Amino acid sequence: MKISLGSTSVNKKNILLEVLSDFTITDIVYNNVSSDISEQPLSEEETIQGAKNRAKNSFLIDQTVDMSFGMEGGLSKIDGIYYLVCVTAIYTKDGSYYLGISSKLPLPKDVSEKIDKGEEFGVLVREYQQTLSKDSDLYFLVEKLIDRKDLFKESIQNALLIYKSNY
Repeated sequence: MKISLGSTSVNKKNILLEVLSDFTITDIVYNNVSSDISEQPLSEEETIQGAKNRAKNSFLIDQTVDMSFGMEGGLSKIDGIYYLVCVTAIYTKDGSYYLGISSKLPLPKDVSEKIDKGEEFGVLVREYQQTLSKDSDLYFLVEKLIDRKDLFKESIQNALLIYKSNY
């Protein structure tokens, strides 16, 4: 099976390869494509659209692949607090999408308030982490917000589950 990923991010490549380690992949193509959404998606809907756009845009670059993956991280606001959510879209030759959505991790209230004022999530969460003791449970949780590995793995697995159950 030949696949593509709509990203050249080393982090996203490694996460995808880890999840797909049990699959027979003959070739992976990495394409630098646009998500065609804002740099900091502030809704789950926009995050989903970004993942779908990445998957389809990657497929359009190399239509010899069996399927293309798009991975997008974004924020979703619930009761005044932003949550990090990761989405994976699989796009197949027949034009079908298969979506996987991760659990949502809440951002600290201070970070959420600053995002509302237009500040950038990535910068804010790293600054917030520097104020924490490395021994605290909160430090560990904020680390998960920064690396997003578990959330992206979950979204890939969910997309593959939907794909396999409908294929």
